[in-house]
Amino acid sequence: MKSKKFLSVMEAAQLLGVSRSTMYRYLQEESIAAVKIGGKTWKIPSDFLDALERVNENSEPVT
Repeated sequence: MKSKKFLSVMEAAQLLGVSRSTMYRYLQEESIAAVKIGGKTWKIPSDFLDALERVNENSEPVT
């Protein structure tokens, strides 16, 4: 993921394993760090998703 600084909503959704509509909900709730370009296009920093993946990898499952 280091080659791109920003990802599209679809790319981010695929990496997180969620649907596009779920990703848009996260963006509306401001649960995901992102920037809105041109008033309608969301871009998600790949560094944020890298950090989120590391946190998820280190988390223990809830039982």
